[in-house]
Amino acid sequence: MEPEDLDPIDSRVRILRWVICGLLAIGFGACMAEGANNPPDPRVTESSFPDFGEIGFRISPPTEGALPSTTELCALLAATPEQRGQGLMNVTDLEGYPGMIFRYPADSTGGFFMRNTPMPLSIAFFAADGRFVSSADMEPCDDRSDCPVTSATGPYRFAIEVPKGQLPSLGIGPGSVLEVTGVCSPT
Repeated sequence: MEPEDLDPIDSRVRILRWVICGLLAIGFGACMAEGANNPPDPRVTESSFPDFGEIGFRISPPTEGALPSTTELCALLAATPEQRGQGLMNVTDLEGYPGMIFRYPADSTGGFFMRNTPMPLSIAFFAADGRFVSSADMEPCDDRSDCPVTSATGPYRFAIEVPKGQLPSLGIGPGSVLEVTGVCSPT
């Protein structure tokens, strides 16, 4: 065929095909570029608590004969002496955690203080079998050596610190029972 024999519509269709093929090739190349096929998850942020673990727990309500709670929560875990010593010092945001559980290898009677802890907290103490021992509210204290010490009314194996006033919303109070479930369930 001679160039003058080509229909102008055929040449436009041919050009359109080349343009479409070119755009498809560019799109495919963009998908293959590093990161294009696996963009960062905008929900994932770096935690302010890299030195702490997590632990799942449930609270059975304090009412005699009531069914145990089926809601499993995930708290920060302070299980080593270093983690328990640091606790929630300098923390102003729990990043979605309801609080921090302090776990001891044996019964303890030691007290808690709020040195360098800017957020007012409530604390509840639980015996080795999970039974509620006592609770208290604690006020922030600057970097001073004379910060008040809060102690349980008896030996405890677990303590949980939450923002002040939040113990009742978790079902924590006299007669409640803490059940530590281990690893947090995925959300």
